[in-house]
This record gives sequence, structure tokens and C-alpha cells, in this order.
Amino acid sequence: MKNKTVKMLVGFVTLGVLCGAYVGVKNYTAKQEEQDETEHEETVAVSEADSEKVNSIMFVIGGKEEAFSKEDGVWKKTDEEDFPVNQTALEDAAESLSGIEADRVLNDVDDLSEYGLDDPDNTITIGQEDETDIIIHVGLLNDSTSQYYINKEDDENTVYVVASGEIESFMNVQSVYDYAEKEEFPEVEADSITEIKVEKEDSYTMEEDSDTGFWYISGNVGDEKYESEKADSAQASTLTSTVSGLEFSDMVDYNSDDDAQYGFDDPYAVVTIDYEEEE
Repeated sequence: MKNKTVKMLVGFVTLGVLCGAYVGVKNYTAKQEEQDETEHEETVAVSEADSEKVNSIMFVIGGKEEAFSKEDGVWKKTDEEDFPVNQTALEDAAESLSGIEADRVLNDVDDLSEYGLDDPDNTITIGQEDETDIIIHVGLLNDSTSQYYINKEDDENTVYVVASGEIESFMNVQSVYDYAEKEEFPEVEADSITEIKVEKEDSYTMEEDSDTGFWYISGNVGDEKYESEKADSAQASTLTSTVSGLEFSDMVDYNSDDDAQYGFDDPYAVVTIDYEEEE
């Protein structure tokens, strides 16, 4: 009889534990579903700026805050009016800011440091014609999903999760010259080149005979001089092909007044290329 009573008590206790666990699981599930609904909303707009009315953009480039402003339809670097701004690049940047969309929205975030928003990696300020600004802070990048965590200054506790492509124009930009209009290297066809002159310690000139198509080389190597010797045709072809493939990689200075800074006060060589253009 005693054993039976003990077993019944254990049964009631167990039943009570199970009931409590059931209620707890039910409440947790409901809370989790509510949280999931909050964090997995449909794509929503973060910035609804009208790109045609955006007249200034400021963001961090290479650790320094840089600003661009638009006057009479032309973008300029705010502190350097002579800077050769790439108009297409700035227009594209303004256009991208008008349509930033979030894949998820995290509401009522208490700890911004979890998302790198206590000390943002970048801050993008969008100025508009009505003199209102939209300020966006960019936090951590989730490498596994290629998404950034961002928020807006007027609502810091709402965190948006956006695809990296949404703000790629403003992230990992190492130099302001990425927004510069670069000069194009002249397009030179290999078969249009008639002469290549290289001036350095050992100088030479390679010239094509227009009648025969053969290349001849003259110049000096140390104390030895040679004049009008027939050049190796394969080497000549390689050289003209190399020259025709030259192009500028990056612009590093649009207004240099210090030749020594780049080694132009004592260049390794001066190369002069003569070529023909069709009119």
C-alpha cells in the first residue's frame, strides 16, 4: 500500500512537471514565432531619398570623411572644386542611395555593439534639396551571408540587414581617386607604330622601314654603339604589341607639383612612341 501511494505521488509530481514544461515550451514557441515574424519581414525600404533631389553625399574613404556636392547638375568635391569628379560614379552612388532595401529588420535592439553600430565602420550622409539629411551608419559585415548591419541616426535601435551590394559604392573604397575621372591612355594599334625611342643610360631607337616592313635598331650599350642593324622580327612584334596594350591603372594625383615624389625628377627612362592615325 505504501509503495502504491509513493508511486502515485511521483506520478502527480511528474505530471505537474510535464504540464509546466508544456506551458513553458508553448510560451517560448509563441515568443520565438513573434520574434521570427519581427526579424523576417518582407524586404523594406531603408532610404527613400529621391536621387534627383540628392545634392550632397558624405562618407568615409580610406579612413577620412570625404564630401561631394552637386551644383547646377555637376558633382564637385566639396573641398577641392578642381578635383576631376567622375560624374557617372557619383550619379550611380546617388541612385543607389535612393533604393536601399533591407532583407531583415531587427526592432528594439538594446546592444548596438553586437552589430558594430556602437562604432560604425562608415557613416553615409545624404543631403537633399529640401535641406533634410538622411544619415546611415554601417556596422559589421556578416561574411557568411554577405550582408551588412546598418541603422539610421534618427532611429538607432532599429537595425537593418542589407545585402552588401546595396552599399558597395561606399564600402572598401581605398582612395578618393576611385571617384575621379581618369584620363584614357591613347589607343595605339601595334601595326600603326612606326618608331619607338627609349632614352636612358643605354638608349636605342627602333624604326620600321615603311617599304620593307622590317625593323631596324640603332643606339648604344655602354661604350658600344651600333647603327641601323636589322632587329629580330619576333622581338620587334612583341615590343609593339606590348606598347599597344598599355593603359593607366589608377590615378594617384591630379595636380602634382612635386616631380621627385614620383621619381620624375630623375626618370628611369623616357619612351617616345611615334604612330599613325587614320583620319
